[in-house]
Amino acid sequence: MNTGVNAPPRWAECLLERLLPARNRQTITGDLGEEYVEVILPRSGSLLADLWYLRQVFSLAACSLPAHRALSAPLVIASTWTLICAAWLAFMESILQHPGYPARIGLAVTIALIGLATILARLLRLGFRRERWLWAAAVPLLAFGCYAFVHNMLSAHFEGFTFLLSPSFVLQGALMLLSLGRPTPSTLPFHGKSAS
Repeated sequence: MNTGVNAPPRWAECLLERLLPARNRQTITGDLGEEYVEVILPRSGSLLADLWYLRQVFSLAACSLPAHRALSAPLVIASTWTLICAAWLAFMESILQHPGYPARIGLAVTIALIGLATILARLLRLGFRRERWLWAAAVPLLAFGCYAFVHNMLSAHFEGFTFLLSPSFVLQGALMLLSLGRPTPSTLPFHGKSAS
């Protein structure tokens, strides 16, 4: 376990240790820690290295889920709903033209494109190398969904559509983090092997 300054965040290491099967725990955490210290940290800096490590934790945790393929159908459904809602939002903003509407239309179109790209990635089964860029799109989707929900709850003028839309962004983002841009268990080096 790493405890030095040039080490992955300890809480992320603990999370990874809890999520991995016991037979792979020491090998995987050791290999990731070594790559973090020797390759990623010197090249990217502390913040980007920590984000890289966290991404690895989520990827490996998702791969260890027994029904990882079962996430595809809910992801397509959530992405379709998000696509429809974001397209409706862009359409309504273009009609109503409230102050700042161009930015809201741009955001809605971006979210709709993320939804469409996610649907296509799942339906076409593009694979690990072509899907992994979508993983990065999940982070702003989650952030915007959480922000919109909290902002709507604290607003003097509660909007029901935002109340429906924001959780769908969060759901799609979470499903994207768990299922896109990661290798399947059969492609991982520790699949079917026990740690020595």
